Amino acid sequence: MKKILTLFFALLFLVTACRRMDKKDDGLPREGIWRAEVKLKGGWLPFNFELSYEADTPLMIIRNGEERIEVSELLMSKDSLIVRLPVYHSEIHLANDNDTLSGQWHYLSAGNDYRLPFRAVYGKAYRFFPDSQLKVPVQDISGRWKAVFYPGDPVRERIKAGLFEQDGNKLSGTFDSPTGDYRFLEGVVSGDSLYLSEFDGAFAYLFKAKIGDTLRGILYSGRSGVYPWIAFRDDEFTLPDPENLTVLREGEERISHTFLDMDGNPVSLQDESFRGKVLVVEVMGTWCPNCKDEARLLAGLYEKYRAEGLEIISLAYERSGDFEKERDNILRMIHSLKLPYPVWFAGKIGDVESQIPIERLRAYPTTFFIDRSGKIRKIHTGFSGPATGEAYEKTARAFEQTIQELIGD
Repeated sequence: MKKILTLFFALLFLVTACRRMDKKDDGLPREGIWRAEVKLKGGWLPFNFELSYEADTPLMIIRNGEERIEVSELLMSKDSLIVRLPVYHSEIHLANDNDTLSGQWHYLSAGNDYRLPFRAVYGKAYRFFPDSQLKVPVQDISGRWKAVFYPGDPVRERIKAGLFEQDGNKLSGTFDSPTGDYRFLEGVVSGDSLYLSEFDGAFAYLFKAKIGDTLRGILYSGRSGVYPWIAFRDDEFTLPDPENLTVLREGEERISHTFLDMDGNPVSLQDESFRGKVLVVEVMGTWCPNCKDEARLLAGLYEKYRAEGLEIISLAYERSGDFEKERDNILRMIHSLKLPYPVWFAGKIGDVESQIPIERLRAYPTTFFIDRSGKIRKIHTGFSGPATGEAYEKTARAFEQTIQELIGD
């Protein structure tokens, strides 16, 4: 049944993409800028997307700060629009009514019942408020802040770095942490209030805060997440070294478990094709945005150093742990990111410690650098992506330097 539905979806997409599209005259969603909203527990999370028809084929581009997410799998009619988001197992099902769209975001990776109200209106270019409604900011919060989530809670408290860039009312930035960043946040400062949001098809973040000597606010995440936070301006604040967070189990230094390739064949790092090679092994999942950012960096390094003996493998740990169920989405990710190296199916989230000799997995992604003898030489926890700026550049340099050292050895 699943294969029949997948084939139907593909055929419907091809028919829709190939027919002539006359936008408004055809009754289809109009070309241009749209303002979309997803309803979270703390209110409506706004973001913008652009819709175009290139050679009569529809294309959606989701905007978050500097990020542009291209969405090409769109099923359109005069009455409805289905958006199948790239990489993530995520869809938006909408009814089309003139210049408005309404329906639900379905985050299928988290279960068939994970659905949130979604709406969009044509021709609105602002994110949170029209310029006429914005107030003069009480201060410029550009710079580095030490942010504490769940402050005072002995179990849930987490320390992160708030990185902001403000230009008048416009605000962009992210929060970085030992496990990864919140990617490209975009919003505004109005008077003494801060608003930031991000939607990429897997994660939906809405930040609100009051500005004073500190920033005091709440993060609303997904269907039910509510995270209080406070931030203090601190240009000297640094996060823990990501290369000292994940520890090997005593007396163990190799990955010997057997995984599955995309054809369902058993594969391992002990296979003859990897003998004498430098290996980079990424523990990841298709549901993980930071993993996607890291995979893009690894793809470039693979092309640069492949001829010198570098091999890269991503181990996909998925929510269901069912190979047949997850295979199609892993293949979609490989295609979307144009990955030149193999991705293996590893099992279910939570299986990592039983397959890889570490005391505890702290973050997705976690990356292992392995020398030509098969010994794990370095472990990098989490990933600071492009939204973090300097931190991303530092991570990219560290990855390349480690690969160069292992190739030289």
